[in-house]
Amino acid sequence: MDKKNINKAVTFSFAAIAVLVWWVAGVILETLAAGVASVGRLKAFNLAGIGVYDVLLPVLIGFLAFLYLQLNAKRKAWAEDVVLETSKVVWPPLKDVQVSTVVVSIMLIISGVVLFGMDALASSVIDFILGR
Repeated sequence: MDKKNINKAVTFSFAAIAVLVWWVAGVILETLAAGVASVGRLKAFNLAGIGVYDVLLPVLIGFLAFLYLQLNAKRKAWAEDVVLETSKVVWPPLKDVQVSTVVVSIMLIISGVVLFGMDALASSVIDFILGR
């Protein structure tokens, strides 16, 4: 994989992490506002019709997380190494994945039937012992 594609993958990954941080920050701030009355009053503050506490602050936190990851040389080098190592993985052919999926599905069905039978038998034995 060439350097340009690695940089694109790293930037995309950091952007995805920033979106996740934005969402989590929004949930945490929303929960904090619901639980703490003094913080809840901050939700009413708007800037040009946009809620500062519930919109702008989570976006700012997500953007700062993106900048921290993108501008931190140590983190970026680690992410580039991860992308490079991931590109070396040999993925199985589609046919093998399909066959494995079918085998696993069949085994899950068989296991479910066996466990259901054992549970029904145990339930019947317990009901017999208890005289129900």
